[in-house]
Amino acid sequence: MANLTTLDLRCSKLENRAIIAIIQNAPRLRSINLTGVKSVDLETLQHLAKCSRELNSLDLSGCRDVYINDVRSYIETLDEKAAAGFKALRLNGCHYRNGGRSEADFTLNPFFDRLHNLEELSLQNCPILHSSALIRACEALHNQSRTSTIRHLNLSRCMFLEADIFPAMSGLFPELRYLELAATWRSLHENSQSDRTAFNRFLETLPKLEKLDTEGLHGTCIDDSTLKILARAPNLTELNIGFATNVTPGAMISLVRECPKLRVLKADVSFLPTTEAWLTYQNTQANGAVIGEFHHRHPEDGNLSLIDCRAISAVDYLRVAGVSRPRDGFTGYSAIPMGYSPSDIQEKAVIKAFWSWRRVEIARGWKETLAAKERELAQAGTEAGTAGGQKGGRLGRGKGWRRKDESYDAKGLCVVQ
Repeated sequence: MANLTTLDLRCSKLENRAIIAIIQNAPRLRSINLTGVKSVDLETLQHLAKCSRELNSLDLSGCRDVYINDVRSYIETLDEKAAAGFKALRLNGCHYRNGGRSEADFTLNPFFDRLHNLEELSLQNCPILHSSALIRACEALHNQSRTSTIRHLNLSRCMFLEADIFPAMSGLFPELRYLELAATWRSLHENSQSDRTAFNRFLETLPKLEKLDTEGLHGTCIDDSTLKILARAPNLTELNIGFATNVTPGAMISLVRECPKLRVLKADVSFLPTTEAWLTYQNTQANGAVIGEFHHRHPEDGNLSLIDCRAISAVDYLRVAGVSRPRDGFTGYSAIPMGYSPSDIQEKAVIKAFWSWRRVEIARGWKETLAAKERELAQAGTEAGTAGGQKGGRLGRGKGWRRKDESYDAKGLCVVQ
């Protein structure tokens, strides 16, 4: 395994000693994905620090025995060359050892001080991340007269973040392309003009922004003034403003007109944090005019999601039903269980609304669909083998819905229709 550079063990049941043995025998590893591997712990990180000196991407999301202070110790033990080569770090769901939850327990400073070339940092659903930790890290950058190199920052579902992070972050993330702030509704729920102003000023300092996900911020930070700022983002391609009830249809239409690269727009209510939230966080105001303008601009490659927006009537949807598709279908082995129809993979815009689901054909059960396709492929392989004097092919039945001879396809793990 001396030439192995990429290791993807997500959700595997390997014991820790087996993973360590791989690490010890693969010194050229550059990317390691250990998402959901329950056996990974501090010992694994210690061997990574010793053996994987060329590592530039590490995913420890969902590793229940890996704690944020373990990762911090790992980063601090890296030499300058190894730290400089680090590009991506994903710690979704990471906790603090011994259950520490105070603001002083967690610091992001080593992530910024040591990993000078870090491009992706994902801390989604980290219950230990407070605003103060991010503010202290930003203050350190400012004192060093440095800016962050991060291009993708994921802070979704970090429940203890507050709007005071935005003034601290302003001007320090000029390279940021993808920002995720979804479902931080617990702490950013008050309809505050000062919070909106702070958030808008932060957005003005992101000249390279391409994707923004603020689903769940509600009226706190998103209104028409926010969309006016985003309309000046020349590279904006994807925007999710679910629960943004203060945004008017006119502002959405103006955004679509002024952002020619905007191909994905989501302005629906796609999750309910609590029953009470449904009473407070009503549907966005998107209507038939938004559908018409978006489809006019992107008739073939657009993706518009306005699920459960009550201002959209059956008549509004019928105007585009014949020239759009209700699902973003794709082809390949991993698409088999979804039962996509030919109309789901045509080169038409995807428009999702309450009325569009009536056009979706109910797929056969996953097991039945997969079994039928396996029989078909096995029969084809047997016939080919008989003609060529070889045995028929065989499908792998492991996770990922993929054949053994296929390269890994991320779509095979979890596909949303």
